[in-house]
Amino acid sequence: MEILHHRIGRHAIEAWVPPSLSPTTPVLVMHDGKNVFNPATSTVGVTWGVAEAVEREIAPAHPQLQPLIVAVWVPDERRRFQELAPQAVMERYPQIWDEIGGPTVSWAIDDRRLRGNAYQDLLALEVLPWARGRLGVEGRRERTAVCGSSMGGLASLYALARHPETWGSALALSTHFPLGDGLMGAGLADLLPSPGRHRIWMDFGDQTLDAAYAPYQAAFDADLASRGWRLGNDVLTTPFPGHDHSERAWSARIHLALTWWLEGLG
Repeated sequence: MEILHHRIGRHAIEAWVPPSLSPTTPVLVMHDGKNVFNPATSTVGVTWGVAEAVEREIAPAHPQLQPLIVAVWVPDERRRFQELAPQAVMERYPQIWDEIGGPTVSWAIDDRRLRGNAYQDLLALEVLPWARGRLGVEGRRERTAVCGSSMGGLASLYALARHPETWGSALALSTHFPLGDGLMGAGLADLLPSPGRHRIWMDFGDQTLDAAYAPYQAAFDADLASRGWRLGNDVLTTPFPGHDHSERAWSARIHLALTWWLEGLG
C-alpha cells in the first residue's frame, strides 16, 4: 500500500492514492487518521481497512470511483475532543462540558478551549487544497466527502454545517449523539444546511458504547425529516446488531458506507 505523508502544523496527514487517479477522482477525508491505514499507529492495533475495502468492494465494479483517501490526525491526542466537538453547539450548550470525564466521555481534557472551527477550517481550506493540488484532483463539492466515527461522526456532520460549499457528503459511523442528553443532535440539526444538495450516511451498533445510541439516533433522524431531509435517500441510517464501538466494527461495515456514497455520485 503506497501512502503519501504530509504535515500541516501539528496535524499529520496520510493519503492513499488510487491507481485510477484522475481529475474527477472522488475525495474522502477521514478524522482520527492514525486508525485508518497503519496498525502500528492505531489505537488498538486494528485499522478501518478502508483502502482494502476500496480495493475489494469498489474497484472490481467501479474502478473509476476509487476515491483518494486523506487521513488527518494530531499525534498528541490531548486536544482530540476540543477539535472534533462541534464548536457552535458546545458554545450554545455549555452544560455539555459537565459530563466530560463522566461515563459518556471519559478521557482526560487538558483545557476547555474549543478548536472545532479551526479544525474544520484546516480541513476545508488547507488539507483539501493540498491534496487536490498535489495530485491534480478537481475541487468538486458533490464528489467530496468527510468521514469519521464517534466524535468523528459529530465532526463529519459539523463539516457540512461549517463548510457546506466544500463537502457533498458526510459518512458518520457510531455518531456520539448522547452528548448533552440529546442537545448535541438538536444543535447539529439546527446548523445543517437546507436539504437538497448534501447526503448523510449514519449507522450504529448495539454493543458497548453504541448500546446507548438508538434513541438519540432516532431523534436526530426525526428532526432531519421534519426539516425536509428525505430519509432513505438524502439520509440513510442503518443499525448493525452485534456491532460494538471499535475500529474492528467500523472496518466490518465501512465498505457499505463507501458503496452508498460512491454509487450515489452518478
